[in-house]
Amino acid sequence: MALTDPAAFPEGTRSLHFAITNMKIADIQLLLSQDPKAVHEKGFNGQTPLHKAVMTCSIQVVDLLLAYKADPNALNDFKETPFHFACKHGDVLIMNLLLQNNANIKLVDQSGKGPIHHAVHGGSVLALHFLTDACGLSTHVRDTNLSTPLHVVCAHGHLEALDYLLRKERSDLSAHNSHGNNAMHIAANAGNSWSCWRLLEEGGLELLYQQNREGKLPLDLITNQKDLKFKETWDLLTYYTKCNQKSGRAKGPIVGWYFHGLLPLLSYPLLVILASQTSRSGAITLAGLVVLSIVLLQHSHRMNHVCRWPNPMYLALFFAGMLHSMICFYYSVLPGVAKESARKPGSLWMYNVQDIADGTLKTRAFCVVCETDHHCLFLYRCIARDNHRLFLGFVFVIIIEMLFFLYATKLYFVMLDPEHETTSALIRDVFNSRPWQWSLFVGNAFYIVWGIKLLAFQLNVVSKGHTTAYQPNEGRTRLSRKQRLYNIVYFFMDWGYYATDVLDDIKAFNI
Repeated sequence: MALTDPAAFPEGTRSLHFAITNMKIADIQLLLSQDPKAVHEKGFNGQTPLHKAVMTCSIQVVDLLLAYKADPNALNDFKETPFHFACKHGDVLIMNLLLQNNANIKLVDQSGKGPIHHAVHGGSVLALHFLTDACGLSTHVRDTNLSTPLHVVCAHGHLEALDYLLRKERSDLSAHNSHGNNAMHIAANAGNSWSCWRLLEEGGLELLYQQNREGKLPLDLITNQKDLKFKETWDLLTYYTKCNQKSGRAKGPIVGWYFHGLLPLLSYPLLVILASQTSRSGAITLAGLVVLSIVLLQHSHRMNHVCRWPNPMYLALFFAGMLHSMICFYYSVLPGVAKESARKPGSLWMYNVQDIADGTLKTRAFCVVCETDHHCLFLYRCIARDNHRLFLGFVFVIIIEMLFFLYATKLYFVMLDPEHETTSALIRDVFNSRPWQWSLFVGNAFYIVWGIKLLAFQLNVVSKGHTTAYQPNEGRTRLSRKQRLYNIVYFFMDWGYYATDVLDDIKAFNI
């Protein structure tokens, strides 16, 4: 509940800073309305209410204080402005609001650190990109200690911000501060092994042999460190120093990466093939799957290497599952039932051509390709009555997948350049610059239409009790809409047909 009288504030808390810290909007408005000059009062370390509001990341409070003429360039005891605080917290909305209210982007603190230094200290890539792309600031700026933003990010170990600074020549990896330390010295001294690895990848092994003003190499700075956090850094730098290779770049575990990627793809079919050669294939397959599962669960999402490459095993597992499922569905599940005739009720014997000659089966049950039952379609396989439902389900799933592809590709096209004023302008740009993507987009759109027509045709045939190969009376039927609807339901429930046209039976008898 908001306090309506300043006198009601407890002793020692009768300040705007207290209200901002506790996010009491009504109390902030009350204090400002009764004493507008309170917006300039300074508290701990010379911080103004606007400093405090930026620290709470409340754009509502910041906007309110600015409305009461809060100074966006006010300095605390370390000459830091509210804009510096916003950069450190990575809040682009507040940064933009302060700039709109005349925040000076060129101000630096008592250490000579400007907005870029504060942004990398907080590790926000979004804030960094806003300052460089929208505000035009350089990432090569130095403070009074001659430290660049790269030095700062290596000291704090912000991995994404480091990657950002290593791209597009945003940093000079050989730059030294006033103590002669390069980025590798600073990363090693902080025990940031991943930062050291990325520097070796991008800047080369020569960074290991650059000395600071005391004549020390990066490895020398951590020689006597006992903290466990330095162990991985020590192992990394020691390994490459002993290699005595002073040129080239560090390379990741390429062989290990491919091994992890191929393991799920190749181990499963090998297991199935070997198990099928034994008399206990089921038990061996189950045991093998358990072993493979245990092996997979012991791997994290990143490789057990200082490079921290993403572990491809889980991507490979997903791809292998999709690939083997498609192969199994296409070559086994979908056409497998049609490789042999149906079994006779209550018997182990299967129907054959003699049953057609005896009148037990109708002539439409014979497939001239498979020499068993029913017709063959475009899949190079027989689609018979027993697996017809699987085929329709397959077509339906493919249509859904293509729809998702169209939606995702459309978003991709729009995100390429959101500034296109018209759809025609976007189409022209995509047509000339993205032939692979738009051709697949058009192809999938065409096949969706074709797939829907195929599905509609198949359901129409099913509703009449017909098949693609057997459509008596030129496909005409006397069944009612209700009967045809029930035929579709019965078809998917595998209950046979709900109703058939007597003319169809007469026609079949006369074949």
